[in-house]
Amino acid sequence: MSTPETLELFTEVQRQNFINSTISSIVKDEDVTEMVCDNLKNYLMRDEPYQIRKEYNYDFELNSKLPQMYKKYFEYAENYFYIQEKLRYKVKILFPGFICVFNVGHDIQAKEHVVRIIFHMPRKWDSLVEIILVDPTKAPKIFVSYQEETMNVDMLSFLSKSEESSLKVAHEHLNGIYDISTNNDWVYPISGAVFRVSKKME
Repeated sequence: MSTPETLELFTEVQRQNFINSTISSIVKDEDVTEMVCDNLKNYLMRDEPYQIRKEYNYDFELNSKLPQMYKKYFEYAENYFYIQEKLRYKVKILFPGFICVFNVGHDIQAKEHVVRIIFHMPRKWDSLVEIILVDPTKAPKIFVSYQEETMNVDMLSFLSKSEESSLKVAHEHLNGIYDISTNNDWVYPISGAVFRVSKKME
Protein backbone atom coordinates (compact mmCIF):
# COMPACT_ATOMS: atom_id res chain seq x y z
CA MET A 1 0.00 0.00 0.00
CA SER A 2 2.86 2.38 0.76
CA THR A 3 4.66 2.03 -2.59
CA PRO A 4 4.07 4.73 -5.26
CA GLU A 5 3.19 2.04 -7.83
CA THR A 6 0.39 0.70 -5.65
CA LEU A 7 -0.97 4.16 -4.85
CA GLU A 8 -1.17 4.97 -8.57
CA LEU A 9 -3.99 2.40 -8.80
CA PHE A 10 -6.21 4.59 -6.61
CA THR A 11 -8.13 7.71 -7.57
CA GLU A 12 -6.98 11.14 -6.40
CA VAL A 13 -9.84 11.30 -3.87
CA GLN A 14 -8.91 7.88 -2.46
CA ARG A 15 -5.27 8.91 -2.10
CA GLN A 16 -6.31 12.12 -0.36
CA ASN A 17 -8.51 10.15 2.04
CA PHE A 18 -5.56 7.85 2.72
CA ILE A 19 -3.38 10.86 3.62
CA ASN A 20 -6.10 12.27 5.89
CA SER A 21 -6.58 8.92 7.65
CA THR A 22 -2.82 8.49 8.13
CA ILE A 23 -2.46 11.96 9.67
CA SER A 24 -5.49 11.41 11.88
CA SER A 25 -4.02 8.15 13.20
CA ILE A 26 -0.80 9.97 14.13
CA VAL A 27 -2.03 13.21 15.72
CA LYS A 28 -5.34 11.87 17.13
CA ASP A 29 -6.97 15.29 17.21
CA GLU A 30 -9.67 16.40 14.77
CA ASP A 31 -8.68 20.07 14.66
CA VAL A 32 -4.95 19.35 14.25
CA THR A 33 -5.72 16.82 11.52
CA GLU A 34 -7.76 19.41 9.63
CA MET A 35 -5.00 22.02 10.00
CA VAL A 36 -2.25 19.69 8.75
CA CYS A 37 -4.34 18.38 5.85
CA ASP A 38 -5.29 21.88 4.68
CA ASN A 39 -1.62 22.88 4.85
CA LEU A 40 -0.64 19.88 2.72
CA LYS A 41 -3.24 20.84 0.12
CA ASN A 42 -1.30 24.05 -0.52
CA TYR A 43 1.46 21.93 -2.04
CA LEU A 44 -0.24 18.70 -3.16
CA MET A 45 -3.42 19.96 -4.79
CA ARG A 46 -2.47 23.26 -6.41
CA ASP A 47 -2.41 23.74 -10.20
CA GLU A 48 -0.22 26.85 -10.41
CA PRO A 49 3.59 26.66 -10.18
CA TYR A 50 5.37 27.32 -6.92
CA GLN A 51 8.93 27.14 -5.68
CA ILE A 52 11.06 25.93 -2.80
CA ARG A 53 14.49 27.09 -1.69
CA LYS A 54 16.98 24.28 -1.10
CA GLU A 55 19.73 26.61 0.03
CA TYR A 56 19.54 30.06 1.65
CA ASN A 57 22.41 32.19 2.94
CA TYR A 58 21.74 35.79 3.92
CA ASP A 59 24.61 37.88 5.31
CA PHE A 60 24.41 41.53 6.16
CA GLU A 61 26.70 43.98 7.86
CA LEU A 62 25.51 47.10 9.68
CA ASN A 63 27.75 50.17 9.90
CA SER A 64 27.04 53.25 12.00
CA LYS A 65 28.53 55.71 9.49
CA LEU A 66 27.63 56.31 5.87
CA PRO A 67 30.36 55.95 3.25
CA GLN A 68 31.58 59.26 1.87
CA MET A 69 29.88 58.67 -1.49
CA TYR A 70 26.43 58.83 0.18
CA LYS A 71 26.99 61.88 2.37
CA LYS A 72 26.46 64.37 -0.45
CA TYR A 73 22.92 63.02 -0.95
CA PHE A 74 21.89 63.22 2.70
CA GLU A 75 21.82 66.56 4.49
CA TYR A 76 21.78 64.91 7.92
CA ALA A 77 24.06 61.89 7.48
CA GLU A 78 24.11 61.28 11.24
CA ASN A 79 20.44 60.21 11.01
CA TYR A 80 21.35 57.15 8.94
CA PHE A 81 23.27 53.93 9.24
CA TYR A 82 24.53 51.81 6.37
CA ILE A 83 23.64 48.23 5.47
CA GLN A 84 25.53 45.88 3.16
CA GLU A 85 23.56 42.79 2.15
CA LYS A 86 24.53 39.56 0.41
CA LEU A 87 21.87 36.98 -0.37
CA ARG A 88 22.49 33.67 -2.08
CA TYR A 89 19.87 30.97 -2.52
CA LYS A 90 19.06 27.99 -4.70
CA VAL A 91 15.49 27.91 -5.94
CA LYS A 92 13.65 24.92 -7.39
CA ILE A 93 10.57 25.47 -9.55
CA LEU A 94 7.87 22.86 -9.03
CA PHE A 95 5.35 22.01 -11.75
CA PRO A 96 5.55 23.44 -15.29
CA GLY A 97 5.96 27.17 -15.56
CA PHE A 98 8.28 29.90 -14.41
CA ILE A 99 7.47 32.39 -11.68
CA CYS A 100 10.30 34.90 -11.90
CA VAL A 101 11.87 36.59 -14.89
CA PHE A 102 15.60 37.35 -14.65
CA ASN A 103 17.29 39.63 -17.17
CA VAL A 104 20.37 37.41 -17.39
CA GLY A 105 21.63 34.70 -19.68
CA HIS A 106 20.56 31.32 -18.33
CA ASP A 107 18.39 28.35 -19.24
CA ILE A 108 14.86 29.32 -18.24
CA GLN A 109 13.73 25.73 -18.80
CA ALA A 110 15.92 24.51 -15.95
CA LYS A 111 14.05 23.64 -12.78
CA GLU A 112 16.78 24.84 -10.42
CA HIS A 113 18.54 28.20 -10.31
CA VAL A 114 21.12 29.77 -8.05
CA VAL A 115 20.44 33.44 -7.31
CA ARG A 116 22.97 35.85 -5.80
CA ILE A 117 22.06 39.41 -4.83
CA ILE A 118 24.35 42.11 -3.42
CA PHE A 119 22.74 45.30 -2.14
CA HIS A 120 24.01 48.38 -0.27
CA MET A 121 21.80 51.14 1.08
CA PRO A 122 21.43 53.76 3.85
CA ARG A 123 18.69 53.24 6.42
CA LYS A 124 17.33 55.56 9.08
CA TRP A 125 18.14 54.87 12.70
CA ASP A 126 15.36 53.18 14.71
CA SER A 127 14.13 51.32 11.65
CA LEU A 128 13.58 47.60 11.12
CA VAL A 129 15.61 45.23 8.97
CA GLU A 130 13.32 42.38 7.95
CA ILE A 131 14.16 38.95 6.60
CA ILE A 132 11.03 37.18 5.38
CA LEU A 133 10.94 33.63 4.02
CA VAL A 134 7.98 33.40 1.63
CA ASP A 135 8.84 29.96 0.22
CA PRO A 136 9.51 26.66 2.00
CA THR A 137 13.26 26.87 2.71
CA LYS A 138 15.67 24.17 3.80
CA ALA A 139 18.22 25.01 6.51
CA PRO A 140 18.29 28.82 6.12
CA LYS A 141 21.38 30.57 7.40
CA ILE A 142 21.25 34.23 8.48
CA PHE A 143 24.39 36.03 9.62
CA VAL A 144 24.28 39.60 10.95
CA SER A 145 27.27 41.64 12.11
CA TYR A 146 27.19 45.14 13.57
CA GLN A 147 29.34 47.64 15.45
CA GLU A 148 28.49 46.84 19.04
CA GLU A 149 30.18 49.96 20.45
CA THR A 150 27.98 52.33 18.43
CA MET A 151 24.77 50.37 17.69
CA ASN A 152 21.99 48.53 19.49
CA VAL A 153 20.49 45.67 17.49
CA ASP A 154 17.57 43.67 18.89
CA MET A 155 16.18 40.59 17.17
CA LEU A 156 12.68 39.11 17.03
CA SER A 157 12.62 35.68 15.40
CA PHE A 158 9.45 34.14 14.00
CA LEU A 159 10.86 31.04 12.34
CA SER A 160 8.38 28.18 12.14
CA LYS A 161 8.37 26.30 15.42
CA SER A 162 10.53 23.24 15.89
CA GLU A 163 13.42 22.12 18.04
CA GLU A 164 15.89 22.89 15.24
CA SER A 165 14.65 26.48 14.80
CA SER A 166 14.27 27.27 18.51
CA LEU A 167 16.20 30.12 20.12
CA LYS A 168 18.24 27.62 22.12
CA VAL A 169 19.40 25.58 19.12
CA ALA A 170 19.36 27.87 16.07
CA HIS A 171 20.28 31.33 17.43
CA GLU A 172 23.59 32.65 18.68
CA HIS A 173 24.28 36.27 19.71
CA LEU A 174 27.78 37.29 20.78
CA ASN A 175 30.12 40.28 20.31
CA GLY A 176 28.06 42.10 17.71
CA ILE A 177 27.08 39.02 15.72
CA TYR A 178 23.75 37.24 15.27
CA ASP A 179 24.15 33.77 13.78
CA ILE A 180 20.96 31.89 12.89
CA SER A 181 21.25 28.40 11.45
CA THR A 182 18.62 25.63 11.42
CA ASN A 183 20.88 22.82 10.17
CA ASN A 184 18.68 20.41 8.16
CA ASP A 185 15.27 21.68 9.22
CA TRP A 186 12.71 22.97 6.70
CA VAL A 187 11.26 26.39 7.54
CA TYR A 188 7.82 27.22 6.20
CA PRO A 189 6.16 30.52 5.20
CA ILE A 190 5.74 32.98 6.54
CA SER A 191 8.83 32.87 8.74
CA GLY A 192 11.86 35.03 9.34
CA ALA A 193 13.49 37.48 11.68
CA VAL A 194 13.23 41.20 12.35
CA PHE A 195 16.09 43.36 13.63
CA ARG A 196 15.55 46.77 15.22
CA VAL A 197 18.58 49.01 14.77
CA SER A 198 19.12 52.04 16.99
CA LYS A 199 22.00 54.38 17.69
CA LYS A 200 23.80 53.82 20.97
CA MET A 201 23.76 56.96 23.09
CA GLU A 202 27.21 58.39 23.80
